[in-house]
Amino acid sequence: MHTKKAAKQSGIMLDGLKAIFIMNTYFSSTAACATLIRYSYSMSYLLCRKQIANSLVNLISLIEFPSNIQTQ
Repeated sequence: MHTKKAAKQSGIMLDGLKAIFIMNTYFSSTAACATLIRYSYSMSYLLCRKQIANSLVNLISLIEFPSNIQTQ
C-alpha cells in the first residue's frame, strides 16, 4: 500500500520537475533555476509533512492495537 502511494507521489514530483525542465527552454536558465529550487523545496516540505503525519498515525495505532495496522 505504502510503496504504491510513494511511487505515485514521486511520479507527481517527477512530472512537476519535467514541466520545469521544459520551461527551462522558454525562460532564462536563472529564472528556471529559481523556480526549480522553490518548487522542490515546497514539494519536499509538503510530502515530508504528510509522510511524518502518516507515520505517526501508524505508530500510534500499532502501539494501541498491534493487530490493526492502518494503511491510508
